[in-house]
Amino acid sequence: MKTDIFDMLDFWVKEKRIPRPILIEALHKAFLAAGKKAVQRGRKLEVIINEKEKEIKLFATLIVVNRVQNAHDEISLEEAKKYNKDAAIGQEIQVEVTPQDLGRIASTIATEAFKRALRLAEKEKIIELYMPLVGNIVSGKVVGFEQSDVIIELGDCEAIMPQKERVRSENFNLNDTIRGLLLSVENRQNAPRLIISRSNPEFVKALFNLEVSEIKEGIIEIKAIARDPGRRTKIAVHSNNPKVDPVGACVGLQGSRVKNVVKELGNEKVDVVHWDKDMGKFITNALPLIKVKSVEVNPKSQQATIVVSKDQYQIVVGKHGHNIRLISELCNCDINVLIEDEPKIGPDFDEQVANAKKEMENISGITPEQAEILVNNGIASLDTLLGMDVDELASIEGIGSAAEQILEAAKAEAQKRRIEIS
Repeated sequence: MKTDIFDMLDFWVKEKRIPRPILIEALHKAFLAAGKKAVQRGRKLEVIINEKEKEIKLFATLIVVNRVQNAHDEISLEEAKKYNKDAAIGQEIQVEVTPQDLGRIASTIATEAFKRALRLAEKEKIIELYMPLVGNIVSGKVVGFEQSDVIIELGDCEAIMPQKERVRSENFNLNDTIRGLLLSVENRQNAPRLIISRSNPEFVKALFNLEVSEIKEGIIEIKAIARDPGRRTKIAVHSNNPKVDPVGACVGLQGSRVKNVVKELGNEKVDVVHWDKDMGKFITNALPLIKVKSVEVNPKSQQATIVVSKDQYQIVVGKHGHNIRLISELCNCDINVLIEDEPKIGPDFDEQVANAKKEMENISGITPEQAEILVNNGIASLDTLLGMDVDELASIEGIGSAAEQILEAAKAEAQKRRIEIS
């Protein structure tokens, strides 16, 4: 079948800059699909595209039989000899099955095939361009919103910053230019999906990498980072050159380098501290303005206890425990803070839990398993149990339908102890 499709092919290669092999492959798939619908004989259908002769032909491989019962798969011996005089029963023979009217729809087939090829080429181009940039900072313009997700135009494609990758305190308007970390490039069927983040701790790392030449050069390493997006970031650095102060280099002259990072983060506080392989020293370094009285570390359990003076306790812990949680995350260690010379009052936590379980188990009608569930859910005394209603108790996993029986047991125990039930 002679066709002007090849003129279209030349146009798409030249004007759309799509690699010729991609177009040929798309054309092949399109004619194969069309041929399967258009031809009666289609066993092992094959499309031959001859660019030199500007021809497209379809061939089927048929089985030679005495009498044709399945025209799709078979050819009679008499007809087969027209193609191959040596044809014999049971052999396979290739026969041209190009339909005469295939040329009528060839232009439509080619156009649709080329459009699909264009989409595929654009998709592959985006993946090829942006996949190596994952983990780096990209910038773009805000072009829209999908609920709380931000749509960002990067120039030749769009990216999305999902709500979970946003900083809560940040708001954006259309046409704002913003920067973010290219978190991932998802190879989806229709089009790639580029995910950008401004809340990920790696975004702060990438900003320091841009600002601090010593990090790019490998002189300084970022060993650990902990972040509460929009509020505070703690970053631990180490120098491979003893002559280079890693904290000083990251802070910069008069704080110039860290100020640039803070500005990009919307004035989020950033603490830069010295990393140390010794966990005790590392924890102390993470509290640069605090005089730590002592540090005890259990490497096996990744737990540590630090002792500070009473007047510095709240500073170390921070509001709602925020500061010590960040330091624990930074050091990858569960840190317990004690006040210096604080006397131990009453049993410790484990003892309290054990005593509470024992009290619950002593209530006739409550099993040891139920007692453990109750205590683990904060119900550690008979008074607390009596203050609950059936529905509230039944909502606890592991209690369910036993709630009414447990409450009856508690009331009976209270009466036994002559506790007044209101």
